[in-house]
Amino acid sequence: MRSDWNRRPIWAATAKHLALDTVNADLETYDFGVAKWDLVTMIYALDKIHCVERAKSVKPGGLFVIEGFTRDEPEGDGYATGELAALFKDDFDILCDEVVETTPDWGPDHAKIERFVARRRAPSAAGKPR
Repeated sequence: MRSDWNRRPIWAATAKHLALDTVNADLETYDFGVAKWDLVTMIYALDKIHCVERAKSVKPGGLFVIEGFTRDEPEGDGYATGELAALFKDDFDILCDEVVETTPDWGPDHAKIERFVARRRAPSAAGKPR
């Protein structure tokens, strides 16, 4: 049985009369495209190959949001502090790059969580991000 937690953003957008296209797909097989989405999230799915590939699907001006366990946690196959910022610094403005100790959505009662938000820069006249 499917829970309602993943439908809450859709309900909230509908209540505010906002258009919201969502995709709940297999990360391994879904074609995210290139410069297609205003917002791409990776929640507790923090491997480098997927992050780099999914970042390509963010439109200029769009946001890339990542949250998950840090490498310091037993469940953490994620990143070390500052690693995401270094990975995306050429094409994105980093808006948030922090590690917080909190209660995660699932897993242990207390863990270090990486929170990362970046905005894709618009291409310059030469075709490279500014």
